[in-house]
Amino acid sequence: MKRLLLFGFLFILITSVIMSCQKELSYEADQSTGHGTLYDTANSCQPMVPNGTYYNGVSASRDTNYVKVVVTITQTGTYELNTGLKNGFGFSDSGYFAKLGVDTLLLHAYGTPILNVPTDFTLTLDSSTCGFTINVQDSTGTGLGGDAGGVIVGDSSFVDPAPAATNTWHFTDSTSNQTYSGIFDVTNINDPQGGFLQNDTLFVVGQSSTTDTLFGLKLVVPAQNIVPGTIYPVTANNIVGLQIVTDPNNPVVIYGANDQTAASGAPNGNSYITITSYSNGQLAGSFHVYAQRSDGILVLIAGSFDCTVR
Repeated sequence: MKRLLLFGFLFILITSVIMSCQKELSYEADQSTGHGTLYDTANSCQPMVPNGTYYNGVSASRDTNYVKVVVTITQTGTYELNTGLKNGFGFSDSGYFAKLGVDTLLLHAYGTPILNVPTDFTLTLDSSTCGFTINVQDSTGTGLGGDAGGVIVGDSSFVDPAPAATNTWHFTDSTSNQTYSGIFDVTNINDPQGGFLQNDTLFVVGQSSTTDTLFGLKLVVPAQNIVPGTIYPVTANNIVGLQIVTDPNNPVVIYGANDQTAASGAPNGNSYITITSYSNGQLAGSFHVYAQRSDGILVLIAGSFDCTVR
């Protein structure tokens, strides 16, 4: 089962990739499809020049965050170009090729960068494919680069400020004060989200607004034993996490909490998951856990979820 296979990549946690890219169409009187190439006459990639500054956790601006792409148009008509989501953001443009020859297009950014790492994008036009890299900077200004693995930071008294609304989730990093949030897409037919009970194990899976990032929670508890008010310690089986799954074979862990992170954080406080309510198939809970962040820092995160159990 695809959902269970992906849990192995995040301490046996999260599920299948969910992706959706919305594209705007621009039509002229001629509805034919335009054609062109990203290559020059020597079959080398023509210039792709990024513009603007990009920060993790900060939504990209269409006005200032874009990439100039040089193309050679070989047939007039409509076009759509989209890099797809990488690291929570991407670039797209659509319109009409009105004349043949060399032209420069602006692919505007959408989404929100998640990690402050260089992010590679590829763009395809007909049979030509070229790429560019965006350097995502650290929005916190701390310059964290992954050299402080195992360091415990965060206030153990930090708690989630508010319960999640129906079919939503959120949590906050106590050190950066960055909040992650998303939904449980109960309308998704192919990859439904929410809570799932299987073999006395509860899986909770939701997506972020960027759709390539999944929130996951795993709790070993028989359905008949899900009792509101019960507190479950984080263990090798009871885990919480967030990861980017653009590539389901190589997901990027943003936060991961299991028995090892719980043990490391024990001197500063406990890691636990609480079931706050369970009625008529609707489950709500909260969590207060020490998690390994993608930069190697062990931080306290606190959040809540409210989902439909299928």
